[in-house]
Amino acid sequence: MEINLNNQQNSKKAHYGLKLGLILLLSLILLIPRFLIQNLVDERQYTETSAAQEVFDKWSGEQRFIGPMIFLPRAEKNGKELYLLPENYDVKCNVNTKTLKRGLFEFTVYESVVELTGTFTLPNETNDVTLKAQACNKAELLIGIQDLKGLTDNPKAVFDGATHTLSQSNKKLGNGNVLSTNINMEKILCSLVVHL
Repeated sequence: MEINLNNQQNSKKAHYGLKLGLILLLSLILLIPRFLIQNLVDERQYTETSAAQEVFDKWSGEQRFIGPMIFLPRAEKNGKELYLLPENYDVKCNVNTKTLKRGLFEFTVYESVVELTGTFTLPNETNDVTLKAQACNKAELLIGIQDLKGLTDNPKAVFDGATHTLSQSNKKLGNGNVLSTNINMEKILCSLVVHL
């Protein structure tokens, strides 16, 4: 009777072992589709990231503007530079969205037309003869922009009725790039008020 009982216990243990082995085998088999799906998800995420990088390489990122301002360089070695900020400053911006499609993915980008206007009042220091001379010949209108890649047209500035094309300057304002143009302030120094 003891032998029969041991055989039953051994067969139950073998039966449980067989069940456990089958459960482990089924679990491993069911993990295969999970890994395949995870690989597909990873591949799609990589493709989306690559497509986004492709789109955003052609479009600029966030844009920030600094200025407009007028820069008056030193006339003499001991002279001082002057940065004139507008007394009144207005920004008009017309923003349009555009959807770009790359494969399965869509990305929204923005196009805008920005108009910066300002009124400059020259300080009393401009009555100085030396400063007047430097202002007449070497004054620059500066506008800081974070990313030049976002410009689609040559930016223009209207200063005292004359249209000027802005170009990249080697000056630094904040972390971005600077657009500048030389301006003639000879007439303006008499009135001391400039409309941009």
